Amino acid sequence: MFTENPFAAIWQRLDQIEARQNETLQLLRSNSTNSATTDETPVTTDEAARQFGIAKQTLYQNAKKIKHIKRFGRLYFYPSDLRDYLDAGAR
Repeated sequence: MFTENPFAAIWQRLDQIEARQNETLQLLRSNSTNSATTDETPVTTDEAARQFGIAKQTLYQNAKKIKHIKRFGRLYFYPSDLRDYLDAGAR
C-alpha cells in the first residue's frame, strides 16, 4: 500500500520553474547591457553637469579631452563616455 511521494511532482515542477526563471533573468541581463550601449542618447551640458555633479565650466574646459558632439554651437555628451572619462581620472 505504499504510494508515490505526493511532493515529488511539486518539487519537479518547482525545479522547472526555477530553470525558466534563470533563463529569463539571463535574457533580461543580456538585453539590458545591449540596450544601454545602443540606445544611449546624448545629453546637454546642463544635464551632464547635473547627472555627474560637476560644473558646466568644467565640462567646457575639458571638452577636448572628453568625447562629445557639437551641433549648432552646443556640446552634447554621451553619459557612458563622460563616465569613462571620470573613471579614468579616479585615483
